[in-house]
Amino acid sequence: MLWTAIVSLVSLAHLVICSNTERRSLRGAEVPLNEDGDKSSGTNVGTAHVETTSMAQNLFYEDSSQPIGETSTKFECGKPGTGTMEPAHGPGGCLNIQPFTDPFPSGMPQTAASFLVYPCGIVAPHLHANAAEVMTVVHGEGIIAQMPANGGDIQVSHVQEGDSFFFGQGNYHWWMNLGTTELLTVGVFTNTASPDTALMAYDDGAGIAKALMNNMPLLKELIGQSTGQKIVQDNPVFPLLDESYCSEARQTMANYAFTENSWQVAPKGASLFKGNELATGQYNIKETAVNGPGGGLLPLAGKVLEGMPFVTGTADTNYNGGISPMMPPSAVLWPGFTNVGGGKSLVKFVVGYCGLVAIHTHVNAAEWNTVINGKGTVSYFPVGGGDLVRMSVQKGDTFVFPQGTAHWWVNYSPNEQLVTVGGFTAPFPDTAMLEDFLQQSDMAYPELVDGVLGKGFTAAAELEQMNGAGTLFPLLSTRDSSNCGGDTMCNSCM
Repeated sequence: MLWTAIVSLVSLAHLVICSNTERRSLRGAEVPLNEDGDKSSGTNVGTAHVETTSMAQNLFYEDSSQPIGETSTKFECGKPGTGTMEPAHGPGGCLNIQPFTDPFPSGMPQTAASFLVYPCGIVAPHLHANAAEVMTVVHGEGIIAQMPANGGDIQVSHVQEGDSFFFGQGNYHWWMNLGTTELLTVGVFTNTASPDTALMAYDDGAGIAKALMNNMPLLKELIGQSTGQKIVQDNPVFPLLDESYCSEARQTMANYAFTENSWQVAPKGASLFKGNELATGQYNIKETAVNGPGGGLLPLAGKVLEGMPFVTGTADTNYNGGISPMMPPSAVLWPGFTNVGGGKSLVKFVVGYCGLVAIHTHVNAAEWNTVINGKGTVSYFPVGGGDLVRMSVQKGDTFVFPQGTAHWWVNYSPNEQLVTVGGFTAPFPDTAMLEDFLQQSDMAYPELVDGVLGKGFTAAAELEQMNGAGTLFPLLSTRDSSNCGGDTMCNSCM
C-alpha cells in the first residue's frame, strides 16, 4: 500500500561511512607525473606525493565524452570510482557520495554528492537530521519541494541547468524529474561524513507508514489513508512513476503555480552556470566575477553577518582586512543561503585553455571542487610542511584543498577548459596571493627577499606581465601561439 507519511527513523548511515583506513593506506604513494599530471612513462616534471584522502573519483559516471549538459549525454548508476560510494539505487535513479574527513577542519567533515534522477523518477520524501543538502543542476531539469523544520508554507520550485538549490537541515523534502532527459546534480551534504536519511512515506515498506500498518485507526488519524494502489515501481528512496501517472504529473506541472522567488533556489541573476555553457562545453570567462587572462571564478554566497566566527574586527578596523558584512557583492548574493550549514559558499571555477590558478591561500576556509569539464593538475603545500601534494583530476573527480594551504591549478589542455563546481567552508572566503606578497615585500625590503629567494629576485608579475602574472588567473608562458589561451584555443600548452 502507498501511503503519505510524516516521519521515519530509517537511516542510511551504515551505508555511507567511508573507510578512512582504506583511504589512508594509499597515502605516501609517489608517482612520476607527465606534463598533464598523469601517471606515465613519458616526460617527467617531478615526483609528487598523492594525498588520496584529499581526492575521490567518479562522483558521477558519464558514458560519453560529450559536454555534461548536452541533451543526448547519458549517465549511469552502479559505477562509483575510488573513494566514492552508492548508498541508494532504485528504478528512479541513484545517489553517489564521497565522504571527506581529513582535509577539512576538525569536526567539519563534508560529503560531496551527486543525484541522478531518471525521467519520471522520484526522490522520495525524507529529511536529513544531521546535514543540509546543497545541489547544482548540471544536466536536465526537475521539481523540488521542502517545508521548513519549524513548519510553514511548502516551497515548490522548478530547477534547470545552472540552478543551485538547498534543503535545510531537518526539512522535509522531495524531488521529481518530469522532464524527458536525465536530471544530474552535483553538490554536498554539509558538516557530516555520514548523512542520515529518514523516509517520510511507505517507501517499499521502509518508511514510517509501514511501522504503523498494524494500527490502521492510528495511521489514519496521524497520517491519512489511500486506496493502496501502486502507481510506481517501488523503492525506498528512488521510486519510478508509471508512465500514465507521469504523463498526468507533467500536465499538472504545465499549469502549476510554483513558489515565486523561493529562498531555496539561488536568484536567477546569480546562477553559477548558463544552460548553453553546460550544453556546449564552452564557458565564458569574462562573465565570471573574478577573472584574468587564464580563467575566472564565480562565488555564490549568503549574507555575511556581524558575529559570524569568520568576521573579525569592526568597521573601525576595516574588519582586520578580512571578510565583512559588506560582502558578498549583490551580483553573487543568495540571501536564502545565509548561514546554511553554519555558513558556506559555492563556487564555479573556469580555468581556460593553457590557464593557471595562481598560488594562494584561504586562511578562513577549506575548499572542495568537483570537475564537470576537462582535466588538469591541482596541487597544495601542507600547512605543516612536508611533501607537495599533487593530484591529476578529470570529469567526475572531487578534490579538496585543506584550510590555509597554499594551492594552485594548471590546465595543460590547449583545447578543453577545466571547469568545476564546488564550495568553501566559510560564508565568503578570504584570498591571499603569494606572488603579490613577495612582490610587495621585494618593493619594501629587496635585501630580505633576495636573502630567502636568491639575489636578484624579480616577481613573476614583472617577468610575465603579458601572461597575466599578478592576477589570480595567469596563462602558461609556454603556450603556442602567444595570443591564445583563456577563451581562445591554443596549438599546445608546453
